Amino acid sequence: MYEEILNNINTVIEYKEGDKLSPINKSYFSKPISKDNFHVITNTPILATKLCFIDGGSSELLKAPNFSLFFIRIYANITQNNKTISDKKVEFYCLAKTKVKDDKLFYEVELFIDKNENREKNEEVIKYLPDKEDLELYSFDKTIVIGENRAEISKIGDIARRFAEIKLATEVINTENENHGLDHDDIIILDGNLRATYTNEDKYFNELYETASSKNILVTGLCKTSNLLTEKGNNIINVLQHLSPEGNWYYHPIIEINEPKHNAEMMFVKLNTASEYIFRFEIHKQHLTNDLEFNNKVNEILNLLIKNSNDYSFPGYPYGLVKADEFARISNQEKQYLKSKILFTLKKENNINACLKALDAHDVLDGK
Repeated sequence: MYEEILNNINTVIEYKEGDKLSPINKSYFSKPISKDNFHVITNTPILATKLCFIDGGSSELLKAPNFSLFFIRIYANITQNNKTISDKKVEFYCLAKTKVKDDKLFYEVELFIDKNENREKNEEVIKYLPDKEDLELYSFDKTIVIGENRAEISKIGDIARRFAEIKLATEVINTENENHGLDHDDIIILDGNLRATYTNEDKYFNELYETASSKNILVTGLCKTSNLLTEKGNNIINVLQHLSPEGNWYYHPIIEINEPKHNAEMMFVKLNTASEYIFRFEIHKQHLTNDLEFNNKVNEILNLLIKNSNDYSFPGYPYGLVKADEFARISNQEKQYLKSKILFTLKKENNINACLKALDAHDVLDGK
């Protein structure tokens, strides 16, 4: 039986000639995959450029059909010559609730921080949070629904984390202390792509791009995973792996993007010769005058990332993102601790506990 399963899997991973990336929609124009589009990354002098790696973590602590409570942590790690020179961690709670407006069911949020006696510190945390008005979404908003079903309210917590990550990138640029912020020609590397997928997400990207352009800071995004397919049904990573040359390289062009909410150049990169991993990498479109200038800039950026992608824990993946993931991640142990504190506070709130029981039957069975 298992051999039959493997034989069936092999039928969808075989390389097929003349393939190209399957476009997301009519605003994307794929280009035929060719060995000529692989570019070897050549060594360049080490620059004093700062790299800012940003990631976020979130964990749902309470879940009911009509509310959802998330704990969210976002983290920025700024490095220079592979040494951390500054970092920033922001934590907050996001409570999503149902709301009826114009006879339609919406989701709205309230954001909470762990307040202390230092008013300035509280105000500093608040500036990193997304605007709660941007997180008020129709429950059938086309960017969050799945099929014909109403979007689960839990989706709002993930969107809040994403908006906060982009907001953090903007505020890092705005930091006046040059030792803790970014300056001309520095680079931001977000975890994930640069496509504004959710309603109001383009607002946060546009603010980031405008702020970054004022200091000539480049915004990029690196995806640790990719589910993109080719027009012949193959995994794009598998196709590139089959055709790729030895050494470190980037593949470009692969697709022309004419989508206003995805203002980026997409490519795929291999950042360590010892690695088996290929990553999708995106760069905010810059006003470069010609292909030579673009290729030189990309080569310069990827050289910096190659030097940051030699950690034994995950060769080929920038250590700055490894560290950002580590510091932003919310472990199961931490989740259970935070959840226990909240449930202890709510133990006499019968109405809330009744709501929670609407969705916790799986948890009860999993605990047996």
